[in-house]
Amino acid sequence: MLIRHPAAILAAILGYFSPIFSQGQNSSLFVCPNGWELRGLHCYKFFSIRHSWEKAAELCRRYGSDLEVVESFAENNYTAGLVTRSAGPADRNGQHYWLGLASLDDLRTNTLESAAGLLVSQYAGFWDQTQPDPRSGECVDVTLMDNQQSWELTTCESLLPFLCRTAACPAGSYHCSNGRCVNAQFRCDNQNDCGDWSDELDCPSSCHYYMASSGDVVESPNYPHKYQPLADCKWTLEGPQGHNILLQFQEFETEKSFDTVQILVGGRTEDKSVNLATLSGKQDLSNKLFVSASNFMIVKFSTDASVERKGFRASWKTEPQTCGGILRATPQPQSLTSPGYPQDYPGGLECLYIIGAQVGRIVTLEIEDLDLETNRDYILIRNGDNPKGQPIARLTGTREDNPHLIMSTGSQLYMYFKTSLGDSRRGFRIKYLQGLYLRNIYAFKFLSYFITLAYLVSHTNRCCMYGVW
Repeated sequence: MLIRHPAAILAAILGYFSPIFSQGQNSSLFVCPNGWELRGLHCYKFFSIRHSWEKAAELCRRYGSDLEVVESFAENNYTAGLVTRSAGPADRNGQHYWLGLASLDDLRTNTLESAAGLLVSQYAGFWDQTQPDPRSGECVDVTLMDNQQSWELTTCESLLPFLCRTAACPAGSYHCSNGRCVNAQFRCDNQNDCGDWSDELDCPSSCHYYMASSGDVVESPNYPHKYQPLADCKWTLEGPQGHNILLQFQEFETEKSFDTVQILVGGRTEDKSVNLATLSGKQDLSNKLFVSASNFMIVKFSTDASVERKGFRASWKTEPQTCGGILRATPQPQSLTSPGYPQDYPGGLECLYIIGAQVGRIVTLEIEDLDLETNRDYILIRNGDNPKGQPIARLTGTREDNPHLIMSTGSQLYMYFKTSLGDSRRGFRIKYLQGLYLRNIYAFKFLSYFITLAYLVSHTNRCCMYGVW
């Protein structure tokens, strides 16, 4: 008997799949991308790298997924077990990680919004006893203790691990990078079946290569001999999570302005990436590094119908992201610089520095050099050692647009550096020390601030150093 009524069809489908929802069992009917865990109709992956809520949501979208939104008691228990298995032994108690929910209108409407833009009632959550408290922040993080987890609101700037979820695909499907599912037979047919060309990602016959490792070599076709006309080649490079990709050319020669190499960073597909550089002509690039702050890089090579050259050869490798850290201020000034300074910093960075002094002393920063993309890239400085501390300054643009001296009112200072994907600048060079430091006559324009400071800190904090030239 054929079922024709739409409601009957839906009921039949839900009835067929209800054991999968209720029992949460894996099924041979569905598959997940490599490295993801299948549960019911969804695939899950825990990322131990630490990012802000916004950055974590962005990284999930690069994999065709969203930050996890727990929809049931069973799913809450399952995700607790998944994170427990994925985290290291030292992190299994007291582990915090992001969920894909944030408060809306300070919960005046009792509503949360998911990273995917869906509205959810706050009463659907598994909250800690004193939560949700909008005074604590806007984004939902999970505390895991003894295989049990509870939710709380905290500041979205916190750097935490995160959990991504995407829909599983039927067996025999190809899982696109945007989360769609297409018939596996459609791969490498020179058609954009996925909508983001990810089904044409690894197709050597079309000069499209996917390289997932910690390093390799990229060469133009026929190198070191002339490449062919009308070439359209692409290499998608993927390194381990939490690593940068560094690309360096040993030789580069193409027809100037007509045959180009484009370097994109950010995601696995072009629609999730931004242009880092476009190269053409004969260039000596042996001393220049092209750096992606994510674990993805795309190299595209396009040629016209005439005038072929030798082409190019480049090698790439990965390095762990190492920016940020805990620094100890002393009475003698020390220098802190952005990654790669004085060369351009990578895009997509999140670096957290905690600068501490002796108890009873303050921390002073002197901005010696600052060149950031205005508003898109910035340094946020707070009192204390966590993102809930009182903001002191937000630096962006050039040194001339910002204060030159910044001081804490306690013995610790929190410094968060964030860069966008896209245009990068020189970065920063900042001198930090314990106590108060005045150098040169320009510092006296901050005199009113120093007078105010005297009322904010104890006598033991007023340890001053003066330098006059």
